[in-house]
Amino acid sequence: MALALIYVDFCPARLYNWAMAQDPQRAPVEQAPCDRMHDAIDTPSPQTSRRRMLLLLKERGPLATFLALIALAFCLLPVPYKLLPLGALLLLVVWLGPKWQVLRSEGLNSENRFDRENEARKTIAQTIGGSLVIATLYGTEQTLFLQREGQFADRFTKAVEQLGASDSNGEHRVDVRLGGVLALEQLARVSEMDRLPILRLLTTYVRGNRPKLLLGAAVGNEEYDPGPPSSEIQEILYVLRRRSVELGAGAFIDLSGSTLWYADLQDGRLENAKLQRTQLNHAYLERAQLHRAKLWEAQLVGAHLSNSDLRCADLFEANLKGAELVGAHLEGANLWKATIDPSQIRVAHTDQHTVLPDGSGSRSSCLN
Repeated sequence: MALALIYVDFCPARLYNWAMAQDPQRAPVEQAPCDRMHDAIDTPSPQTSRRRMLLLLKERGPLATFLALIALAFCLLPVPYKLLPLGALLLLVVWLGPKWQVLRSEGLNSENRFDRENEARKTIAQTIGGSLVIATLYGTEQTLFLQREGQFADRFTKAVEQLGASDSNGEHRVDVRLGGVLALEQLARVSEMDRLPILRLLTTYVRGNRPKLLLGAAVGNEEYDPGPPSSEIQEILYVLRRRSVELGAGAFIDLSGSTLWYADLQDGRLENAKLQRTQLNHAYLERAQLHRAKLWEAQLVGAHLSNSDLRCADLFEANLKGAELVGAHLEGANLWKATIDPSQIRVAHTDQHTVLPDGSGSRSSCLN
């Protein structure tokens, strides 16, 4: 409808007027006045837009009819079929556009005019074709992106369900849970945007699955021994230990308050990790990267910390009784009020910035 009204304002009769002004020798062309048309449209009437369209069809001939039908089809057809009138409109532009363009050119005979029209049609067709190719590629890329997002969401949901799988008796289905952990690790590896949320989900699972007996046992009770972590929790610790994906600047692992007796975290990358009040008795932490880790009030009785990196770590009131610290780096570490034997400190690497259990030393180098 809009196209037909535009056509009324710029009807072919006005183009003919322009052409005759350029070439007074041309034979006069009888012009259909537009005034009646404008009067019919501007006159207030209860007629619908379709009836006004029929009036346009009657006054404006084949071209107006074609434009009006395209507009009407675009308005009435459902969304999937709206491309049909648009395609017809493109064909109209390719065919009539060059004619109107060449009409303004002077000094052309019929043969030159035909060649000029064909060249213009080629240019328009190439422009439209290139635009359609770009639009198609963009649409395809968006479709693939949405498909990937949908597949990722499905895989994530399934992995989370596997992580909490239990049988009819309420017992953990260890094999299914292990599969869920590995699936989440794979998703974290391929999706940088979802990497940190997935690792936070895994650490939340570790913190929320403490042995029930711990609730009735005193912290630091040497007679209490919950045993090693369950298979799925140890697999999560392997994921954190491997750190096959980077967390990014400012990110950290939060395992505070967890029960990780005998946990295997050798060579683990736990920089800036939150491990306060974590039960790490007899845990295997050889060569672990614990730089700037928060370990205050942590239980590290009998832990294996040989050659670990504890520089600038906060071990305030931590229990390190019987822990192996041979070759461990304690430069800048805070050991104030920690339970540790002086002989353990002597076999480790310290400097003037290491705060000893009696409060001597300064951590000024680790405050930045």
